Amino acid sequence: MLPAGFCLNIFYLVLFKWHKHTADKIGYPGDNLSWLYPIAQFSILGFYGAIATIDAKGTPAIHSIGAVLFFIILYIIAVYSTIVIRDMYHW
Repeated sequence: MLPAGFCLNIFYLVLFKWHKHTADKIGYPGDNLSWLYPIAQFSILGFYGAIATIDAKGTPAIHSIGAVLFFIILYIIAVYSTIVIRDMYHW
């Protein structure tokens, strides 16, 4: 599952770079989401923790913690970036 984490990393990189480029291009004065990128990268560790423990007998606590961490952060990124992009559109 290492390639899946790498793809997530590339997805986050493209999303945040595109957002910064577009905000600079149109002169958007609002949030540029730069504070959210390190948190997004941290969520990949939760993804790896959840994926790495799937083959073990049962699922240890790191699996549940990693999965919940990853999905909560992914949800926050999706909702907040959508709100900011909508504000950019209306601005």
